Order: sequence, then C-alpha cells, then structure tokens
Amino acid sequence: MNDNITSIFFDILKQNQKKEKFDTFEEVLTNLTLNFEVNTFFFTFSSAFQFIEKKKINITQNQIENFKKLFPNDSITHWDSLTLARIILLLYIPKDNFESFYKTFNMLFDTADSQEQIALYSSFSYLPFKEKLASKFALGISTNISLVFDALAFNNSFPVNYLSENAWNQLVIKTIFNDKNSTQIIGLKTRINPELKRMVLDLQQERKAANRPIKSDISIFLNH
Repeated sequence: MNDNITSIFFDILKQNQKKEKFDTFEEVLTNLTLNFEVNTFFFTFSSAFQFIEKKKINITQNQIENFKKLFPNDSITHWDSLTLARIILLLYIPKDNFESFYKTFNMLFDTADSQEQIALYSSFSYLPFKEKLASKFALGISTNISLVFDALAFNNSFPVNYLSENAWNQLVIKTIFNDKNSTQIIGLKTRINPELKRMVLDLQQERKAANRPIKSDISIFLNH
C-alpha cells in the first residue's frame, strides 16, 4: 500500500471517531494486514457503518498540507468518515499482482450501493495499477446516480491523469449536459481537445434550437 497516504487517511479518521469505534476498526485492519481474508474484507467494506460513525470529517491544516504534498490538486474535505474508512480498507487489498488485486476490487462493484460506489470511485487516485484501472473507472461515467457521478467527476484527479480522450470527453459532456459545474473537473483546461470543443459547440447549438440554454459555464471552450 501507499504508506504515506494510508497514514494520512488513518490519522484523519482516528481524530474523527470515538476511541472505542476506531479501536474496533483498527483491529480489523491489523487482522487484514496479517491475514487478508476476502470474506472478512467484503463484510467490513459493506458493513463499515457498524464500525464507523458517519459524519463530515474535520481535517487539520497540517493534514491538508501533508495530503497536498502527495496530491496537490485533489480535495477530500467533502468526504464523510464512512467514505474515508472504506477508502482506507481498499488500500489494504494485497497488491502482489494486478490480476489478484483487480479480482477483489472489481467484485465490490457487483453489489455496491450508491454510498459504497462513492467510496470506490473516490479511491482510484490512491490505488496501485492506475493505468490498468482506467477502463473500469470509465464505466462509471454512465451512472444515473448523481452523487456517484459527482464523486468520480469532481475534485478527483484520476480522470485528467488516466482517462482516454474518448472517456474524458464523455465525462465533460455529461457534466455540461446535466447542467453541473464543469469548473469542478480537475485539469479541465489542460485537456480541451478539438473533438471535445466540437461536442460542446454542437450541444450549445442543440440547446439554442430548443430554447434551453446551457447552464454550465462553457466560455472556457469557446475561447480555447
């Protein structure tokens, strides 16, 4: 696992939980380190609410600075403690080889509810094998769950760094189509491409013809 980011997340969660709650969760993590059992991992991931009290996390300035040293463009201040706990769990999946890692990681999506999906899509930047996981991440762009889409599209550096041009364009267009704030997409300006600009202009024309103006700010595309 990435020991630095795991340590930062661990400290943030610890300070946001009652000692008895956190001690139980820490014991689970210790056992997973010593002997990773898939069934125990799946149960803990889906039942994390039994170990962790869900609430908005408070982060110290020092923790923010340490996090920004590793991920300068990301933001985690909008996470809740349950999302953070699940992301920490994902960092404990053994990373000996991609096939084994992916089998465990991928199985979570089969039964994940919306809150679990938020944690999954928020985790990609902190996992190993990022290039190989890009196609899995891209599948999430088609989600009809607004909060899940927001988790993968906004304040998340994975798309700009690892998505193919086609998947990136789909993400941006869906954001604009759904009248969401495209400025929350990290690195938007750096990946404007001719095809994306054409798609935005086509969408603008369609909306004008239907007397339905685009609510999202698309000036960045028009002036690029």
